[in-house]
Amino acid sequence: MAKKPRNKQGWEKEYIKYRIRQQFGTLRALAKQAGVIPEYLSVTLNKPQPKGEGIIARALGVSPAEIWPERYTEAVMRNYRHWRRHDNINVANSSASGGGHAVNR
Repeated sequence: MAKKPRNKQGWEKEYIKYRIRQQFGTLRALAKQAGVIPEYLSVTLNKPQPKGEGIIARALGVSPAEIWPERYTEAVMRNYRHWRRHDNINVANSSASGGGHAVNR
């Protein structure tokens, strides 16, 4: 079992993927439920993408700032005028899929 890192750099990429695999099976499955192409979420793991960060964070039940604190400093947030637009992505229980999570936009 992967351990959640506790450092100022946020979660390790492999830990994020581990958590996604636990709940959704694959990053591709999460992307499909969120209505984005899988490559978008893959890029999000390496580069700042406010919408992708929101999708991943909501799916894991945490805030994007908890996963990527270095991306959500006060100075950076001033440059992300559009980041709040993507704050409406919710994680809901999906009874149709056997109790898993679904990402609704």
